[in-house]
Amino acid sequence: MSGTASTKIVKDNIGTLAIHILNSKRDLAKMSYSEILRELSNIICDLQAEIDDLHF
Repeated sequence: MSGTASTKIVKDNIGTLAIHILNSKRDLAKMSYSEILRELSNIICDLQAEIDDLHF
């Protein structure tokens, strides 16, 4: 799989990946919706930065 194809797959699924990461770190049932959204936004930004740094 080429780097471009890999990047597209990761970017297309970044929201799902972010939810899994958050769920592994925190108990979503104990978080408010605003906390969940804020945390997901932070995780997505971090993932996008990592993708950009890796240049894959």
